Amino acid sequence: MLSRLTGLRPLAVVATLALASASLVACSSASQQVGGVTASPASCAQLQEAYGSFPAGTTVRVATQAGSTEAASLDASLEHFSQCTGLSVVQVESDDVAASLKSDSTQADLAVLPEAGVLPELVDEGLVQPVPETVGANVELGWDRMWSEAGTVDGTLYAAPLTASLDSLVWYSPTAFSRLGYQVPQTWPELVALTSQVAQDHPDGSVTPWCLGLASPDAGEEWLAEAVLQLSGPVAYDQWATGKDSLDSVDADTALGELDSLLLADGHVPGGRQAAESATMQDAAAQLREGQCLMLYAPSSVEALFPVGSVSDDGASSQPEETASAAGAAGAGDVLSTFLTPSGGQDEETAYLVGASMLVSVSGSEAGEAVMAYLTSAQWARAYAALGTGGTAHHGVEAAQAGSPVAQQVSQILQSRQSVLRLEVADVATPERVTALREALTAWASGQADGATALSRAEESSAQ
Repeated sequence: MLSRLTGLRPLAVVATLALASASLVACSSASQQVGGVTASPASCAQLQEAYGSFPAGTTVRVATQAGSTEAASLDASLEHFSQCTGLSVVQVESDDVAASLKSDSTQADLAVLPEAGVLPELVDEGLVQPVPETVGANVELGWDRMWSEAGTVDGTLYAAPLTASLDSLVWYSPTAFSRLGYQVPQTWPELVALTSQVAQDHPDGSVTPWCLGLASPDAGEEWLAEAVLQLSGPVAYDQWATGKDSLDSVDADTALGELDSLLLADGHVPGGRQAAESATMQDAAAQLREGQCLMLYAPSSVEALFPVGSVSDDGASSQPEETASAAGAAGAGDVLSTFLTPSGGQDEETAYLVGASMLVSVSGSEAGEAVMAYLTSAQWARAYAALGTGGTAHHGVEAAQAGSPVAQQVSQILQSRQSVLRLEVADVATPERVTALREALTAWASGQADGATALSRAEESSAQ
């Protein structure tokens, strides 16, 4: 059942307000710009020729995940298209997109799935359509096979990759690190040592090592997936994530034990375990900006939550000047950067955890297919990247067009065929397995079960 339906988001109307309130980049019919990179949109005549012209009031409803950090950027990216084609594109938010499709509560034409693991079930129930030929061609041109395979069921492409994120990132303030004398960790043991040092240096809890928001059910799962990947390597991760190994495997149990001491020890997150349970990603990002904590594990897409111009290049090799506007005991300033989650030193290649949102056709309407074709085009990918959305895996976007220096580096990793990438658990596991894991990790985070017990319960539940 759908637990909450937050309602409609008229894209062309909400975009301006959402951008202003979130301090995102301004959007106009002339250009879109972030970090000095400008993406000039096609003319109305070009858009009408490519996607058609529709009677005023023609509406396309898009089911999306409530609370997504990408919602405002999606609004803005469609504003010019909507004005030119006459299509009124409306986001319908829900807590569970797949459940909303099953109940038809959103009456959607299209849907953005936050995780690909639910796709086979939706296909089996006849709730989504194979992608149109134009969309399939767009995907083949723009995305590497790994991404299209995530949207393929029994040899047929049902879901087109819409956005991609690099999850293996830790956000931090180089200014704060420099002021406090900390170095960016290069290995997992160094990350553990830095965490302990920050806690020791601030026994009053005025500054904590980590910003942590566990209110979203997938937050703990992503942390655990990252720890398994970095501590045990991609081969072990594949076995665990896809169900060839049990949820309570030795690798998972070891990883969760590491996370328990890294994140949930006293003084390691603002307000302690209880506060982290109710904190959202938005809350954690705000805590980082305010200097309450020094590090935030979050995907590249979280850049949309930060003010334009506040994200710089990798601080591992640069030390920005301290800013006069620095706030908080840690002295967190206006400039944020990232470092890649360090590995535990296994002999395998360093791998990165990635995520993707997938676009599916529900109604098969002509108007819906026109919007889907635009959303899978290189033209849209460039416009979306220019909004400061944290990088892209789409080969139609050059890394230099991705906005901030961090987004450019993220794009290079996502687009490189030399990168060792692994999709999140929710993109490769069955919904039942994902639900069991998330419920168990919620119990672990709240202190109702230790790590071993929580994972054992998850395995038992998923096997039923």
